[in-house]
Formats: sequence, C-alpha cells, structure tokens
Amino acid sequence: MKKIEFVGGVAPELAQVIEDNNIVATCVDGNVCGISDEDYSKLKHVAPAAWDGNDIVDVDVFTVYYNNNVEVFKIKEFPTLEEAKAYCDDETRGYDEVADGDNDYEGRSNNFRYEVYDGEPIEEFFDEDGEVDDEKTVFKEPVYQTKQYYCD
Repeated sequence: MKKIEFVGGVAPELAQVIEDNNIVATCVDGNVCGISDEDYSKLKHVAPAAWDGNDIVDVDVFTVYYNNNVEVFKIKEFPTLEEAKAYCDDETRGYDEVADGDNDYEGRSNNFRYEVYDGEPIEEFFDEDGEVDDEKTVFKEPVYQTKQYYCD
C-alpha cells in the first residue's frame, strides 16, 4: 500500500484516466489517498506526467506494528523512519530485554517487539477477478525492529 497526495485536488483529466483504468485510490485525509502497490504502478505507467507536473506527490509512510507471541497489530504511521524508530525506542524504555536462551515456550514467555515497515507489511496483488493472487503476494521484512522485551 502506498500513499499519494493529489496536489490541489484531482484534475478532471486525471480522474478520467483513473476511472478508465479501474484504479482505486481511497482518500482518507483530504487529498491524501491510499492506493495499492499494483494500482500505484498502473497509475505511474498510464499517467507519468502527473508526477512530473507535481499533480501527484508520493507521501512516505513508515508503519509501526506491535508484535507479541499472541497477536500483531498496527499502531501508528509516521512520515519518516527516524520518527518511527524514536517511537519504538520510547515505547520499549523500561522493559527487560529477553535473556539469551529464553524462548516463547519456557520461562517468562510473554514478550513483545515493535516492527517498522516501509508502507504495509504485506504487498497484495490481485487477479483479473479482483481476488488476492496468493502466488504474487509478498510479505515484506521490517526495515527496523526492536529487540524482544518481556511484557509486564
């Protein structure tokens, strides 16, 4: 998933190109919209001048996820990797690091870490019917993750 901003709104010509190519961009914050990686690539291909003329600008997003041995969930998005790292480091301050040799099955097994991804951790691709194409779907590696810490 990528985020783009339609500077000054979506021009009618660009809206027509988006509609003609069945591109889906879901606007969540004014002119800032989420768009799948596949639709992003398609839009860059069919309307490259939109980026050159600054009608569209990319919005960097680094997504922080909380990961423990029970669940994983999205926490927050940041515009820079540095801000995302600082958030993770602040959130782990004061917790004990998981000891060498300890694991999820013995000892103090309830532990957690934070992971930061460039965008979202899963890059989904869709087939012609709009279904997720499992063969093309990619699970990304985090660009940053904290050490494992014991939960309180």
